[in-house]
Amino acid sequence: MQLIMNDERLQTIEKVKQFLEGSEVLEFGGISVEERYRWIETVLVRFKYLQLRRADKGVIRRYVEKVSGYSRAQVSRLIRYYNQSGRLRKANYQRHRFPRRYTRTDIALLARTDELHDCLSGPATKRIMEREWAVYGHSDFGNMIYDATMHGSVRLCFDAIRIDLWLASQEREEV
Repeated sequence: MQLIMNDERLQTIEKVKQFLEGSEVLEFGGISVEERYRWIETVLVRFKYLQLRRADKGVIRRYVEKVSGYSRAQVSRLIRYYNQSGRLRKANYQRHRFPRRYTRTDIALLARTDELHDCLSGPATKRIMEREWAVYGHSDFGNMIYDATMHGSVRLCFDAIRIDLWLASQEREEV
């Protein structure tokens, strides 16, 4: 069930106190984060929150907690953010990703080399790639020989099916 509440008639602190006393058994929720943030901002602007006395700020804070469903700590953070920036917007989240060192072609070449040489150790595979580049002039191996340890002493036993699955998953992530 969706409940639409028009709280524009709540213009005074006294009316907000009456609302809080009369709505103790009610719980509100079900709207998106952006809508909640917009609503909280309109309430803070309507009551001129930053200019209120301390006791009145507490009433507005409890009202925002009750209607938004946010915890006391979350409401405090949102009010602090509003106080600092003058507006309340959801922050865009960007996951940190390390830059890619190896291309898909490099990974496929590593898997193929490992498969042809029956899963040698990391340093042995690195040495093979160094020789392919330096002695035989295969420039495809150039990007991979500069890694000091390659993969350490970990055995690099890739099979063609696993590497194909991994490459397919990487393509899905980029889309």
